[in-house]
Amino acid sequence: LIWIFMFWSFTLALAKCVKWRWFKPWKLHFTLNTAGLGMQLGYGTMAAVAMKPLMCYSHPNARQSLITYPNLFCGERAHSVLQVAGISFLTIFVVGFFVICSYAAYNMPRWCTSGQRERLQSFRFFMGNFRFDCYWFILIVLLRGFSFALAVVIGTNVPPAQTTLASLILTTYAILQS
Repeated sequence: LIWIFMFWSFTLALAKCVKWRWFKPWKLHFTLNTAGLGMQLGYGTMAAVAMKPLMCYSHPNARQSLITYPNLFCGERAHSVLQVAGISFLTIFVVGFFVICSYAAYNMPRWCTSGQRERLQSFRFFMGNFRFDCYWFILIVLLRGFSFALAVVIGTNVPPAQTTLASLILTTYAILQS
């Protein structure tokens, strides 16, 4: 995301310094759409990575280790640091992006009727895969990605629970899609 906004800033600065007729700087609403598309594509992965520090498995001696780092025991200081980082990442990027998308989905009809084209173009990634009257379905897709990551965390020590939760998520998604 940072490089997208750095490139946007670079094109603005270059357009002010160089007066080429053929060169036009990136527009902010198209840049926001590109960043939103990238966030949408990586949403499930971001949720899974953010929840990795919450995935502890049990040893036969009653201790627990992280699945990603088996030599790191759960409850130690290093594990607490990873949990804080993971929960911060989860709050800022995963929950934050979902809140922004929910806000946009709620306001999109009003933006259409009032002619706020730039705001609509900022969230054009909403409508890329769906009919225009079902633009809000992107929220269901985002929830599906988050739910898969959550299912893995909930069933860390119980693989049948993971399978059951994943099947429930897919069944719910299929019902909503039909």
